[in-house]
Amino acid sequence: MALYSIGTAARLSGLAVATLRNWEHRYGVIVASRNPAGQRLYSPSQIEDLRTLRDWILSGLTAAEAHGLLEEQQRNPRSLVSADALIVRRRAFAALRRRAAATRAASAATREQAADTVRQLEALRQRLPDWTTPS
Repeated sequence: MALYSIGTAARLSGLAVATLRNWEHRYGVIVASRNPAGQRLYSPSQIEDLRTLRDWILSGLTAAEAHGLLEEQQRNPRSLVSADALIVRRRAFAALRRRAAATRAASAATREQAADTVRQLEALRQRLPDWTTPS
């Protein structure tokens, strides 16, 4: 039973009206019913789902991940996938990406140091007499 207008739903969920419209269009997980005038109406359970999505996103999930998780839980209430597990995986993945970036940066610095050493050796070689030719 839909009771809340989109403005009220936005206030109760802590989300922007534009976000509710966008999510309905983009993900289709929470679709408001419409009154005869075509205005969106949200049920109390939809408001709770919107709050859950907001909390998951604030905890570190992307909007797509949060909607996918909610959809999975709506389809299969016994689903073993949890927001906490996804957040832990996301943080681990982010840590690995940071380590990879640091490794790439260190590798680039090492390559630059090696190239600089080669340039210095070449400059020294050009200033030294050629010992290989007889005088």
